[in-house]
Amino acid sequence: MTHHPPPGPPFELDAPENAPFLIDRTTEITAYLKQLQQRHGLVTVYIGDGSQFFVSSLLAVDLDAGLLFLDAPGQADKTPSPKDTLTCSTLLDHITLQFRSQGPRIEHTATGTRIVCTLPPQLLRLQRREFFRLELTSEPTVHCRLAGQRDDGTLESLQLPLQDISGGGISLKASTEQLTSFPTGRIFRECRLDVPGEGIMMVSLRVCDQRDIRRADGTTYLKVGCEFINLPGTRLAQIQRYITRIERERKALGVA
Repeated sequence: MTHHPPPGPPFELDAPENAPFLIDRTTEITAYLKQLQQRHGLVTVYIGDGSQFFVSSLLAVDLDAGLLFLDAPGQADKTPSPKDTLTCSTLLDHITLQFRSQGPRIEHTATGTRIVCTLPPQLLRLQRREFFRLELTSEPTVHCRLAGQRDDGTLESLQLPLQDISGGGISLKASTEQLTSFPTGRIFRECRLDVPGEGIMMVSLRVCDQRDIRRADGTTYLKVGCEFINLPGTRLAQIQRYITRIERERKALGVA
């Protein structure tokens, strides 16, 4: 396997625009790190300001001790000291993971040499390219409940099925008679998105576009494209986890 390290600093982990994609729940961070460990993924480890780096792998994660263990570099001149900060960057399911660890120390074991360092307090989970959009064509149906105020001041409540979902937004299936409910730019706050296997999450949506779609039987429906507004990284992770799971299930069935 050929490993191409990502560009050096400034790190995506430090970019202010990526703040919504930072995960700070220890259990969730540990879950992603253990996935990385189980798949034997390669990790680019930058030392300090990033002028030096080496390619490693994640050997183990110890949640109770708050430690993680990395394969040590083969070159002595690239071995970090306890005062160094390590910035680790890798890909998991084509999604960038970056995290930072402190106090690295070398430990010699019967199976080799490893680096012991602290469990990261935050982890960046960022999809580099345009979000992959999953078409929802089978059961169970994913629904979203929206509520808003009509022009006359009355409350409008809608529960609509999704046609597709991505880390950037969703498309809703509405009746053509509901066109006036979805003008471009309208914002729906605190919508209830019910994602099978992930539970109900609250999201805010902005309407981007709407168009009539004709079914094979000649009937039509309204497809309403919406983008997420300030979606927290933890909820993005839930959505991407759902998309990944459905894709794997479809491939296993030969449906993809």
